[in-house]
Amino acid sequence: MNFYEDFRDNHSNQKNMRSPWAFFLVGFAGVIMGAILLLLIFIGGGWLFNGFSPFSPPRNEEETNQDQNLESQEEERLPLPPREHQNTEVVNAVERVASAVVGVSNYRDTPSPQGYSRREQGTGSGVVVEPGGIIITNHHVITGADTVKVIFQDHEVIEAEVIGKDPETDLAVLEIETDRNLDYAKFTDEERLFPGETAIAIGNPLGLAFQQTVTVGVVSATERQVRIPGSEYNYTFLQTDAAINEGNSGGPLVNIRGEIIGINSAKVLDPRVEGIGFAIPGTTVERVTRDIMDHGYVVRPHLGVLIMDYSEVTGIATESGVYVEEVEPGSPADEAGIRSGDVIVKLSGKEINYYAQLFDALLNYYPGDNVDISVMRDDAKETFHVTLGEAPEGW
Repeated sequence: MNFYEDFRDNHSNQKNMRSPWAFFLVGFAGVIMGAILLLLIFIGGGWLFNGFSPFSPPRNEEETNQDQNLESQEEERLPLPPREHQNTEVVNAVERVASAVVGVSNYRDTPSPQGYSRREQGTGSGVVVEPGGIIITNHHVITGADTVKVIFQDHEVIEAEVIGKDPETDLAVLEIETDRNLDYAKFTDEERLFPGETAIAIGNPLGLAFQQTVTVGVVSATERQVRIPGSEYNYTFLQTDAAINEGNSGGPLVNIRGEIIGINSAKVLDPRVEGIGFAIPGTTVERVTRDIMDHGYVVRPHLGVLIMDYSEVTGIATESGVYVEEVEPGSPADEAGIRSGDVIVKLSGKEINYYAQLFDALLNYYPGDNVDISVMRDDAKETFHVTLGEAPEGW
């Protein structure tokens, strides 16, 4: 007998020995276990998939829709981004420099029945550039003022002394005495600016009611020739599309690092154009400020020529160079050999395309400095070695 036959015979005998009660008990136990299993499934989630359980009252369609709407609203009500996500480059730049930007008010003493009354004639902007209380603004902001007052971000008002002004560049330097810890702005150390760089203007357009207004744009162009009213000189300006309005004058134009790249000065008032404002370049501002603080005025080198743009002589806008109309006898230009009719095209390696660039270039030097001036004469280029003199009073 093999294993299979033995197992079959034993299994057959056991099967024959089972009674009906055994089948009943096994079947009853199976029913009980199945009922318990179904109950656990219903409680654990089967009916809860539809939003209710067997132990809660049935819910109508309207209540179910309300719950779904609430869930949708919760999904849409996202938390605000953390504070650091709002710290953009522009925000950071403004935070670095804003506390150094001040309002500047021009007061004049006017006759009145009681004698004289002090009245505010206008407001502009300014920027603290040294912790000792040195403030830069525009000359036209403080012109004719009997008293100049500086207004800080926290509305504290301090009377300022005008330590110097330069109508030719439309700049003025103020000084205040205060015990407060002054924040100040720094000039950029970049040698060049490029069109498209971020430009941020901060100031008080339309007076102190709009104090600390921030406008943002780009450097639209550099070395724009702009004549300052009442000035004998032309200097180059930065052009920007950052909004510059009345009251912004004297405030800083800063880069993305919060460094001063210029002092806001003017805008084009023409209904045909929009977004053309001008700022005095930081290099010019630094030189003028340094001279005023050291000497009380700007020490300008003297060349001794009467000039105009060569394009005005030829009537061709694309012509470049500066035409020498007249040479002052005995002047540095005369002694060096420059003559009337020459066209200046270069000064110590810098190309000169129009006369604002010539004034800019000369502002890098002082009386006694030596420069090489290249001119076109009779269709040939000649270079002259010039020792600069000091501009006489009134120049």
